[in-house]
Amino acid sequence: MMKKKLFYGVFLLMSLFSCERMIDNYWKEQERKNYTSPYMGTWTGIYTGDERGTFTLEVSKSGYMKRVTRTSGTFYEEQSMGCVLHDGTLQQVYSGDSKFMIQGSLRFGKGEWKKEGQRGTWVATRR
Repeated sequence: MMKKKLFYGVFLLMSLFSCERMIDNYWKEQERKNYTSPYMGTWTGIYTGDERGTFTLEVSKSGYMKRVTRTSGTFYEEQSMGCVLHDGTLQQVYSGDSKFMIQGSLRFGKGEWKKEGQRGTWVATRR
């Protein structure tokens, strides 16, 4: 009889913890769905240094890059990779196979770029 009570007690506690976890997961998912990045939209910029050109970043509602476009002379590439953190920091933003990487902050609208030994700076504004 005592073992049965202990079993039911443990089962009840586990059920309560499981329900609490499910509720927490539900609210976290709702929060994620409702999040709108303060940097959402289209950003255009120029980059200078070892190479010069223009770029466009399209930031989605969730803060992920929908598209990264880069132009330098007659060279053009487009690819989407990376995201913008809540504070505006760009994370893992690459453009195409050339490994053109943009680092910096949309909050301040500036940063640095790198590509296979080349480097420079960039500035951007939201359209």
